[in-house]
Amino acid sequence: EWLYFINNLPLTITPEQMAELDATYSLTQSGNSEIAHAWYLLALKTGYQEIAAPLEQYLINIGRRKLIIPLYRQLASTPEGLAFARAVYEKARPGYHPLAQGTVDEILK
Repeated sequence: EWLYFINNLPLTITPEQMAELDATYSLTQSGNSEIAHAWYLLALKTGYQEIAAPLEQYLINIGRRKLIIPLYRQLASTPEGLAFARAVYEKARPGYHPLAQGTVDEILK
């Protein structure tokens, strides 16, 4: 239900509305990797900036390709996001499977 809710929020949602949802439902702090992935991806697409530190920890601790690759791709779509992604990936890379490393290496080159 949470995934359906997050995945069907419009990309026109404002950062203020994202903050209100986050304050109400603590989505940035979700312990569920799938929900956190959907929330972080939406936050990146809508410009919600309050996820930087939790996103960094998520990318360092989660190594599943299906959960990290879309986030790295979205981060790499802007110069600021690419710089952030490269800094985080430097810390996270040793914990990733070689297939995930190869995919992220390609995205961030």
